[in-house]
Amino acid sequence: MPSDLESRSLRFLATLLGAESLDDLLGDPKFDGQRRADYLLFGRRVILELKSLETDTAFPASKPDRRFAEGER
Repeated sequence: MPSDLESRSLRFLATLLGAESLDDLLGDPKFDGQRRADYLLFGRRVILELKSLETDTAFPASKPDRRFAEGER
């Protein structure tokens, strides 16, 4: 299931003049499983690969690092 940010990005790209979805262009089953970018933009001069994190990868900061708290560099 796409994240809210990913869904909003996809809706925006669908309204962008000249944006071409490679999934739509290469919808033939013979292209299934092939690695490719997501969109072509600006007259095919820009290749866009949309990435979205599915899980929070930030680790918890349980306590400040002593070096930073004491101003060390």
